[in-house]
Amino acid sequence: GCPPGTAGAILADFSGEEMAAMLRDASPEEHAKLIAELTREDPAKAAAFLAALSPEKSGAALSLLVADANDGADAFGLSEAERFALFGAAPASALGNVKPPTALGTMCASTLTPAEAAEVLGRLSPAAAAAALEGMSGEEVRQVLEASAAAAAAAGRPIADTPLVAAMAPYMASLDAAGAAAMLEAIPPDMAVGVMMNTPEDRANEILARTKNSALKERVANRANLHVPSCDVEFPTEEVSSLERGEVARDETLETDPPSTSTSKTKKTKTKRAIAGEPYAFKVYAREGGGARITHGGA
Repeated sequence: GCPPGTAGAILADFSGEEMAAMLRDASPEEHAKLIAELTREDPAKAAAFLAALSPEKSGAALSLLVADANDGADAFGLSEAERFALFGAAPASALGNVKPPTALGTMCASTLTPAEAAEVLGRLSPAAAAAALEGMSGEEVRQVLEASAAAAAAAGRPIADTPLVAAMAPYMASLDAAGAAAMLEAIPPDMAVGVMMNTPEDRANEILARTKNSALKERVANRANLHVPSCDVEFPTEEVSSLERGEVARDETLETDPPSTSTSKTKKTKTKRAIAGEPYAFKVYAREGGGARITHGGA
């Protein structure tokens, strides 16, 4: 019953849980209108409200906002910047309940930049992201993947570890072998290898048989070869006793573990040293030369 534009300002003083409780009987349309108003007032409050709703209710409200954007009706009056502020902060559970899932991909492609779309879709589960990607054209998918790879490179992460790589395996399953091969050749090489790492071997061979990229074929064929400089190593740690704490070398890094209970004392840990003649185990996270994880063979 509030005049347009005032509900967001009024309800922004409440927590997400309080808003959800007050509006538990509201319709999806009413939820969507409030979310739009909260977004204009404070996107973080809109995200908090979505998080307090059930995934089904939050997904239903977002579905209406997505449909409005795709139809061009602009009934909720969100600008492109406000739309990204909302969907970039929305809980993954709400995004994953947008119906139909292809509509989310269509909205991302038509109203967001590739980088923004990659950020939104990268928060979904691989299956949900794959379903959303089906709402885009092949060229739009390529642009989103390139943006995801660029963001990973800027953050110093392996390109093949971007969230959308895992989504590409189920997405490629929706394409015929020729279409999948064309997509594989269009995306960054490191990402393409990562996609093949997540693709069943028979399907990967079927796709590679239709690609002319010999370098890609060679890297996939050699995907069991570890590239040591690209691998990650995790060494074991051990707790530092109270007597040892005063004797630890000043150049040795100590890590603080969170207390297991509210009454326990803070624990200090250090990297466990290897001693000749005693068993010592550490983990190596296997990667091939481009940084793609090798997840088979116990690696």
